[in-house]
Amino acid sequence: MHSLPLMNFKSMNLKEKEMKKLMLLISMLLTTYSSFSQTDTTEVKTPPAPQKTLSIKTLKNDTIIGIPKTLTLYLIQDAIKADSYAEEIVLLKKGLDIKQDIISKQDTVIQLHKTKENSFRKQINDCNDLVAEQETKIIGLEKQVTKKTKAKRFWLTVAIAATTSIFITHYSWKSSVPW
Repeated sequence: MHSLPLMNFKSMNLKEKEMKKLMLLISMLLTTYSSFSQTDTTEVKTPPAPQKTLSIKTLKNDTIIGIPKTLTLYLIQDAIKADSYAEEIVLLKKGLDIKQDIISKQDTVIQLHKTKENSFRKQINDCNDLVAEQETKIIGLEKQVTKKTKAKRFWLTVAIAATTSIFITHYSWKSSVPW
């Protein structure tokens, strides 16, 4: 024999409307038992053996539908599970919406960072180009300075040599003249 599992109704968090539906379902199912249903008073019958399937009997103007107890218990359990599944689906959809919002915000942040990264890469490339251009100019200027330094040394040497030769010539001329 199957029994209902012990349930903590506080943890189920069923709303009042759902509890009314459940009570209505239980009362409808319980009234379909032959012990609660109206029976024909003209005939005295022995109680039927436990049923494994549904049985339908028609008596004068009434119809009796017998539902086995185990099936009734399964129906009640299914109704409770259906309500909890519906609540679970609502909660899962809310959770999914929240996660989708988080993902879209993360995508926005990722796109922003990619844009910044591309901007930084462009700045780095511009700086590298500027450095290469300046290095080329520096090499050209160093060559010019080297040429000018060589020319300056040459003319300094020429000036020193000319001054020395003029001084020596003047001194030797002055010494050779007898005055």
